[in-house]
Amino acid sequence: MISGALDTSHGASLAVRGADGALAVQAALPVRGRETERDLVPWMQANLAAVGLGVGDVRRWTVGTGPGSFSGVRTGIALVKGICAVTGAAYRGLPSSVALALQGAAGGAPPLAIGALHDGRCRQVIITRFRWTGLVLELLSDAAAEFPGDLGDERLACDRYVTPMGEVVLPMLAAGLRDRALCVSTPEARCLLDAPGWGWPADEGAMEASVEPVYVRPPVFVAPLRRSDGTGP
Repeated sequence: MISGALDTSHGASLAVRGADGALAVQAALPVRGRETERDLVPWMQANLAAVGLGVGDVRRWTVGTGPGSFSGVRTGIALVKGICAVTGAAYRGLPSSVALALQGAAGGAPPLAIGALHDGRCRQVIITRFRWTGLVLELLSDAAAEFPGDLGDERLACDRYVTPMGEVVLPMLAAGLRDRALCVSTPEARCLLDAPGWGWPADEGAMEASVEPVYVRPPVFVAPLRRSDGTGP
């Protein structure tokens, strides 16, 4: 069976595994504002066509559900659901942070606690914590907004950190945490294809529920106002 994965939480990443089990497509589209979303469909088609495939040949799709770009995540989910509605392929959603955690686990001796980090705005980070056992990737805690100074606390501490937003996130981290942080350009879709420990939905209802985007905060919010003495709202 030919299977594919798409993540659009930070730029775009596409991976397709052929019926022989080999990785046939592994491609990335860098963050370029709205141009990334505009170019998404022709970019996907071109990468599939380059190996003699069309979207109808892919019978299982995995799509990243965030955290990440509000519009990017929704675009990727809508695109995969639209493809599957036409082709009859199965689909599932996995958090984009699953891919980040597996990227961060590479080369490490398990067990490893891994924190996937995103910019949480308002001087916070969004952290999703995992444990890599060497066989499966276990979710330790759902995505949550935290102050960077609290990442050293026992409840949040990790052996490694990985982020696709290094230019924003790294300056917020203490030096000791920066030394354990890996910066990547995008969550790699290939890691979503066979995420160990993350199965397929049992039915159509579960399939639909799996693609609910991971939103830690509303897409538009206003930081609490402070009085001139720093108190209040």
